[in-house]
Amino acid sequence: RRERQMCIRDSIKKTSTVLVFFFGKGCGISCKLFEIQYKKVAKKVKDDGKPWIVADINGTAFPEIEKRYNITGYPSLKLFINGTYFSFEKDGTHEAVEEFLYRKTSPPFKELFNGMQKVEDSKGLRVLVVGGGKEQ
Repeated sequence: RRERQMCIRDSIKKTSTVLVFFFGKGCGISCKLFEIQYKKVAKKVKDDGKPWIVADINGTAFPEIEKRYNITGYPSLKLFINGTYFSFEKDGTHEAVEEFLYRKTSPPFKELFNGMQKVEDSKGLRVLVVGGGKEQ
């Protein structure tokens, strides 16, 4: 059991993007319904060819992991990016999970045209002008 826990922690530390669905004994229908949506997300990640880990963990079997990642109820979804975790707190549809996953893993900006960048944050969209460039 300790080896499996270490394996989970190592995977989270070594892989740039890990999406984990935590479920627990006695979770019931909520976890079953969320699992259906989660499998759709896993399929999309695979179909898109992303090098991410998509996993599920029985949190009640690993109380140390529950505590470390602040799992307070089930179902619970955490996205780990370079070891830092983000909690998913919206409705459990696969569309909402995909939007959360792809938004968090997208670069923070995209070049629109010479010198302008689009910057997104968790509260919405902002446009930031950086540098000058030749006016065209």
